[in-house]
Amino acid sequence: MEVIWAHGAKHPSLGYKIITENTTSDGRFIFNTQLDTLLFRGWNLYVRIPSSCLENYVTSDNIWNSYYVDRAFTRFDRNQLQNVIFDFYHKADLKIKYNRASSDQLHQFAIFYNFDGKDNFFREGFETDPLSDSVTVRTAADVTTTITFRKYYYITWDSMEVRLVSDSLVCKKDANNVIEIKY
Repeated sequence: MEVIWAHGAKHPSLGYKIITENTTSDGRFIFNTQLDTLLFRGWNLYVRIPSSCLENYVTSDNIWNSYYVDRAFTRFDRNQLQNVIFDFYHKADLKIKYNRASSDQLHQFAIFYNFDGKDNFFREGFETDPLSDSVTVRTAADVTTTITFRKYYYITWDSMEVRLVSDSLVCKKDANNVIEIKY
């Protein structure tokens, strides 16, 4: 775990490190350091974990940042800084098969999955894409994962209809987890 100052909203790689500490065996961490709270004017404080430390775990936090899972602070709030919580789950790989089963004239599709109430987007396509395929995603073990297939139909140039196909399952760690979505 580390704490850094970074200039701007999302440029933690351009910041400077304040402190690095290891977590305890139960995942707790304590940083004993002084903060110059004047730096909150134009800088953000990040508490972050390098993704390389999370090989056997998964989180939906910061899914677009493959280097760190972090929490950003734009102002000094002692209560927030003393109660930083990261949610991690044991990882499970899930193969999602999606097969064209209807002849409707969809124009675009998107596939989302979630295991903790936050949608994770991972596939988008158009009517010209091959629509029978599969993808493997990393999800959480022993909790419900929901897969939602969104089908978009353009009615006019400024309006569309969206239809949803959803299913769910509980994946197991180190198991062959597979689900099929027919759309």
